[in-house]
Amino acid sequence: MEPIPQQPEAVLVCVDPDIQSLMGELRNYFVWRTRLLYMLSEGKASQPVFGKLFNEYQCKIEELSQARQEKTNHFDEESNSTSKEMNQKELELEELKVRHAVGQMDDVNLQEKSPVVQDKIDSFKEQHERACIQLGRLDNLLQGMNLSEILELEDMTKHCQEHLPELAQKGRIAKDTEESILKALDDATKVFDPLLRDKKNEQRNLEDELSALETRHKVGELSDSDFETSKAQLQRRIGEIWEH
Repeated sequence: MEPIPQQPEAVLVCVDPDIQSLMGELRNYFVWRTRLLYMLSEGKASQPVFGKLFNEYQCKIEELSQARQEKTNHFDEESNSTSKEMNQKELELEELKVRHAVGQMDDVNLQEKSPVVQDKIDSFKEQHERACIQLGRLDNLLQGMNLSEILELEDMTKHCQEHLPELAQKGRIAKDTEESILKALDDATKVFDPLLRDKKNEQRNLEDELSALETRHKVGELSDSDFETSKAQLQRRIGEIWEH
């Protein structure tokens, strides 16, 4: 009878402290740059001060982003290679079991060879999971911020996008500065979109439900009490979307 293989103990894999530090610093500069752009659009930062800080933040973001990309490339390669190695070893283990099942290999040989292959599978699996965890952290720029904080940063970005043409027209920013700001705003939007898209869709659907509810009430389908009860429930659900 073939022995039941023991399950490997779960391994707690943590984010590399260097990656945690890198991403924390990159997040800080991203937030500071966003707030600085908002201050410019509100007229709360003079051109000389804005230019100095914006260039400083931009240089740090580019430097940290380069380091981030290098680490991402490294762990991408590690994730792919360990996945391939793990798949190959799983096929090797399957082959041993098939040879045993057809009678080519006896129990002693199977019990001698299969644990060695299984250990390699477990090792590659652990390395793969470790690489995936590092990649997950490298992909999450705004980790540690709640949705309402991220939404606030997005609002600041939109505000600056709306007022940028006016700032350029009045000569408060130079042409090359305008182009750098546009790129920074576009990069920021790409960060916010995937984080907020689902919540925005949820809010939009609930607002559509609320609009339909108001129409049903106006045509007399719903009584005042039923309308007020359902309206309060929908408004509460809308308010809860950005609390987590």
